[in-house]
Amino acid sequence: MGVRRETSTNGRQLHMSGFNFTALLFGAAIVAAPIAASAEPPPPLPPEVRTYFDQARQECREAGDRLRVTDEASFAEAADFNGDGHPDYVVHFNALYCPSLGASQYCGSAGCQVAILVSDGDRLREVAGDNFQGFAITAPVGGRQSIVFAAHGTFCGHKSGADTCFGRMNWTPKGFVRTYTTTEPAALKTESDGSPSSDDSRPDKNPKYDWTLVVPAAGKSGPSIATSEGSSERPKTVVACAENRPVIVVAFPSGPKAPPAGVPVMIEIGDPGLNSTHADLVLQPVQDKTAYIGQLSRAALAIMQTTGSQDYAAVPEAWTIASRDYWIDMPPLSLTHFNETATAVLRACMANAR
Repeated sequence: MGVRRETSTNGRQLHMSGFNFTALLFGAAIVAAPIAASAEPPPPLPPEVRTYFDQARQECREAGDRLRVTDEASFAEAADFNGDGHPDYVVHFNALYCPSLGASQYCGSAGCQVAILVSDGDRLREVAGDNFQGFAITAPVGGRQSIVFAAHGTFCGHKSGADTCFGRMNWTPKGFVRTYTTTEPAALKTESDGSPSSDDSRPDKNPKYDWTLVVPAAGKSGPSIATSEGSSERPKTVVACAENRPVIVVAFPSGPKAPPAGVPVMIEIGDPGLNSTHADLVLQPVQDKTAYIGQLSRAALAIMQTTGSQDYAAVPEAWTIASRDYWIDMPPLSLTHFNETATAVLRACMANAR
């Protein structure tokens, strides 16, 4: 498509465009329908755990890019392996993704890298780390949890890596002890098959995320809008024409994945990476709501229209703020039926996209 990011992301500060956002507060009414709140934010991660995040962020910055995460805590899983009542942690490196370095930075045929930290008095220390093809923490037994895993065949002495091996790691006074099995542990099956995948991962299978046209009720004035619904995990997105310019409104579910209140956010639409097709939009907060509004750029609109011309289409989205040098990923934005609804809504102001 040839659409490139309009400004460099490195060291960039979010800015006001000078556009009159006061006139766009119709967005508050558009997104007024409540979106279910997600869980309360988890407690801050210990500095020993946060170090892994900071190192990955630095490596990505040195590669000229920005780290991408689902949220700020998703890379670390708490447990209690030694039964002392203090949290231990497993760091999942596959949750720390740098587009320029690719998925192979932490994952390969041997699986994805993890680091295991166990509490030792008032500090945490790394006691194990390896690549696993499957990984799960078991329910507590006697106050302690264990780890079950699937691994590359050579991990447990097989001649072929294709001969997946399974095992368990139990904590002892001398550290973790591994035992190997020929059958897949039940906890691994539960981890991979026990719960249905999120409907957000397949917007083509969820018509509520398709774009629909909403017009003012009979006898009422106001803009027509194109909207894609939200959920407890997915932002609601609205496109409309205001002051003869195309605008976009993004309403986040409240909870740990929502941006901090009262500050502008930058939204990225399209495939991440320095040489990929994407566009950034600076959005201003709508007062008293977890909603953000701003002008829809020509670059972003081109991505949405071109991608949306397919029978089924979804593009990645992410957000950040001025004080962060990493992106928070959002569920993919469905663009099914976007073209017909956007054309109906934006016909009068499409030429004024910047």
